[in-house]
Amino acid sequence: MDACLSAVRSGSSAKALAALKGFNEANATRFTFADAESTREALVGALVAELRRDETIRQPELASTTLETLKIVSRERIGIDALLSDEGLRFLGQLATESKSNQIEESALKCLCNLVYKSPKTALACFNQDVLVGIARRPDAVAAAAVSRDVRFFELRLVFLVTALAPDTRVATRRRMLVGLVDAIGPGGGGGGAWRDDPGVLSETFKIVFTLTMDAEDVDATVLKRFVGHVRVVLCSTREDMREAKGHAVNALVNMPQSALSELVTPVREEASAFLFDDRDVSAVRSVIDMLENATTTAKSASGDELVPMMTALSNCARANRIIRKYLRSQILPPIGRVLHKPEDSPGLKGRLVRLMTSPSSNVSTLVADFLFVLCKENVSRFTKHTGYGNAAGLLLQRGLLGAAASNRSGGDYSTDEGSDTEDYLESSVDPVTGGPVKHVGPNPLDSMTEEEKEAEAEKLVNLFDQLNKTGVIQVKSLGADGKETDQFSRRSAAED
Repeated sequence: MDACLSAVRSGSSAKALAALKGFNEANATRFTFADAESTREALVGALVAELRRDETIRQPELASTTLETLKIVSRERIGIDALLSDEGLRFLGQLATESKSNQIEESALKCLCNLVYKSPKTALACFNQDVLVGIARRPDAVAAAAVSRDVRFFELRLVFLVTALAPDTRVATRRRMLVGLVDAIGPGGGGGGAWRDDPGVLSETFKIVFTLTMDAEDVDATVLKRFVGHVRVVLCSTREDMREAKGHAVNALVNMPQSALSELVTPVREEASAFLFDDRDVSAVRSVIDMLENATTTAKSASGDELVPMMTALSNCARANRIIRKYLRSQILPPIGRVLHKPEDSPGLKGRLVRLMTSPSSNVSTLVADFLFVLCKENVSRFTKHTGYGNAAGLLLQRGLLGAAASNRSGGDYSTDEGSDTEDYLESSVDPVTGGPVKHVGPNPLDSMTEEEKEAEAEKLVNLFDQLNKTGVIQVKSLGADGKETDQFSRRSAAED
């Protein structure tokens, strides 16, 4: 750092540029420095002073290299107070939005992203210094492609970091930027329409929309419908490089109201559609199913990093639109034929989802169970038929439906279409607890017992449960009259009988 400091203070642009380039190359992957705090403070101060010189700004290469050095030095919190001050952030914000040089603006944005990522306080300070205001004023210039793709990418990255790390900034940013962000990824949008096909720009846009629509009640429904329409186009893309953008698009769908989710399916147009169902183009829904197929076959599925937003979005879509629900059910829970194995051993996506109903991750197990319950139109009998009573018990207990009659539902507005029992299923011998075929393991030992012997065995079982309950090995639950669990556990005496 001492050599850089001397070169910058020399007043020679050539010396400063050479020294800073060497420093940047040598420390590109370094995140800690052994230099004294006073040396760091002096270097940061000298670099900021260099950037304030008109001569430096007239040389984009020198300015961007100086900003790159600031970004590297700021990887550690020590000695960078000049950058974290209101004046420092305001100055970087001006360089990021008013330099009229894509090279300088990109470097300034990278530096700001680095600073904001380190601290929510810096994110809020950045917002308070109107850095995002400068970005929000971009639409006209953006449409004319006056801003490079990389500048736009890091602008969006900065907006996402600020709104994600500082929730108090979301309302104002939403009112100022949401409509422009949505329109920028539509037909004829930003970059002359080019950004609609840019996976990186789309990913950052979807991430911002996700943060801005969290718990938002003041958003125009027509804007969100328009956004879901743009998401549909992305989901229908067959480009391999769109995979990450599709994942962020599904995350954003989680916050969309049900009235907007119907935009995922459209009437069949004259041109051929890849996937049709009930005279609707369901290609976007098919794309999400493919993503779900991939997520459930990877080791990450147990943690739920990919599954939680996917299952939430699909459940919301199934509740919002009858066509989507019927299509999802046809692909995931088709009519059952002859029962040859338990539901969790079923081939394909259904078997993997049923297995996840007993995942150690409570988020995953609950969301998967809820999704399959919605596909069964929240019909207890149909749900247990597809999953087995044992797998379904957790969700039914949570909703007070464990003791419900077979035709009971927990709610929901669904059509009364035909059942899904096939002739082969009706002829199968099914174990209602496991959902699999009945296993014949020999005669029932209770058949040879007298009533008194049966009562004695039952009393032994109750005593065992009572002892385990009292010692804390297990916690016995009972069903109340409302079908929900209670902590009461009682033994009936002979006198009560």
